[in-house]
Amino acid sequence: MLSPDRSLAVYPIHFVMGCLQDSTVDTTILIAFNMLEAGKVGDTAPGSYFNLMDGVHRIIPRIATPKR
Repeated sequence: MLSPDRSLAVYPIHFVMGCLQDSTVDTTILIAFNMLEAGKVGDTAPGSYFNLMDGVHRIIPRIATPKR
């Protein structure tokens, strides 16, 4: 998926496969969506195809879920 000016790209299959193959990968899909919706992605050059998911990181560590 690309932004109209090709400045941002999301490669969903690549990202989801990475999450499935490595349980330590932080699933930041909702964070990325919220950043896009709020216009908080930052400046990216048209045609740069910046991989949004590589640039989204959680600031506050996720809470570990207890094992059952």
